[in-house]
Amino acid sequence: MTTNSLDIDHMAARASQSAAHHMPGTGVTGLQPIQRGASSHTFRATLTGAEHHGRRLVLKVATPGIPPTGHRDVLRQAAIQRHLTGVAGIEVPAVLFTGEAESLDRPPFFAMAHVPGDCLEPIMDDVEVLPAASEIEARARHAARMLAAVHAGPVPQTPGTASVSLRDEVEKWAKSLATVGAEIQVPARRTRDALLANLPRSVPHTVIHGDFRLGNTLCTDGAVRAVIDWEIWAVSDPRIDLLWFASFTHPDRMPTALRTAPGMPDAEELLAEYRSAGGSEFTELGWFDALVRFKHAAVTALITKHNRRRPSPDPALEAAGKSVPGSLAAALALLS
Repeated sequence: MTTNSLDIDHMAARASQSAAHHMPGTGVTGLQPIQRGASSHTFRATLTGAEHHGRRLVLKVATPGIPPTGHRDVLRQAAIQRHLTGVAGIEVPAVLFTGEAESLDRPPFFAMAHVPGDCLEPIMDDVEVLPAASEIEARARHAARMLAAVHAGPVPQTPGTASVSLRDEVEKWAKSLATVGAEIQVPARRTRDALLANLPRSVPHTVIHGDFRLGNTLCTDGAVRAVIDWEIWAVSDPRIDLLWFASFTHPDRMPTALRTAPGMPDAEELLAEYRSAGGSEFTELGWFDALVRFKHAAVTALITKHNRRRPSPDPALEAAGKSVPGSLAAALALLS
């Protein structure tokens, strides 16, 4: 059986070989695909043998046939999870073992401990019943405190871990917007130019998640049990994470939101929670609010572009694409 050209039986054999190397006497069985993420394949599985028998794990495999670089580099994701494991105030799934690529069609992978929990973006996910307001508030506040711990944590010193400048961040999303419809190219360029003309003063760079929000956490009982999906982590300005997280608080900040979420703290409350946990008292946050709206525009435009290439485009994704001009206009207004 295959999943997008990934041979699951062979993948299970490779995972078992790696498990046995790192944890003698163990193997891996029962790979079941999880429909999550676009940059890699993710599976649930179970360990067999020795004292680990029956232990659940999650296996993340780079997309076969595509060079495992950038956000597809699953071993880079494993490295940051290992780096943050055991750091006070931070919870990430423990990495159990890794496997190098054998070829382009037999890509690298890593296994991490299964962490039980609910993965939900309260204002975005199409669910019939949301958790209680008190539960949503507790999750969001805990996530804000954990983000402060991530930003206060140690920065990797391994070769190749270069800092990403704010100019780099702007150019990354500008390049994405340059690949989409001609009708938004003029406002996209104007927003890019305004961002670059008003770059804020630098602050010490930290580890940033890159997509920090409740939808990239696993939660139970009002607590964050793990931060997941580290595909685009970097060493950069922590305000990028902070304002991105704040944008998922209300539809006023997130134009593609489905609803307000009872109990969700507003952006100022989350910023206060972050500071109360030791996070810095940052300035020039308006520029980062504009950057976030620019990023929202780029991400939404890319999703819309890919949706239009599907045999049966999703009408909801097509509708979301109509928010792009408004996001660019809002960014420009913040910078004027």
